Amino acid sequence: MNNETKVNHRAKEILAAAEKVFDKFGYAQARMDAVAAEAGLAKGTIYNYFPSKADLFRAIFADAMTDVEGDVERLVGSALSAKQRLEQLLDYFFSRLSYHNRLGRLVLEDQHRSHAKERFPEGAPVVARSPA
Repeated sequence: MNNETKVNHRAKEILAAAEKVFDKFGYAQARMDAVAAEAGLAKGTIYNYFPSKADLFRAIFADAMTDVEGDVERLVGSALSAKQRLEQLLDYFFSRLSYHNRLGRLVLEDQHRSHAKERFPEGAPVVARSPA
């Protein structure tokens, strides 16, 4: 195995571990320590490949979208009839729905967190509740 193959393999291992951690804890609660433990690596090794948690998360998303793009291109470009291609595309999307639902939840969580930071840079305001 050459060095480039090792690097790609290690990055894929880290992405797989990070995906499990993000899925289990959500973006905000996920820690790089947990990703390192899941991957069986030192935390510093994770940072050698991905400088931040945000970079790691974006890499997971980009990797998933690259896979989908390639799969869809193969299905659309096949020699099957239009009806068969459509059936296969629908089967594909339904089979991937669970995965993309989890990933979508994490993307929305990240967007919500980013939006909240823009609106409340000092932190969310505390709202006192009146006694019931």
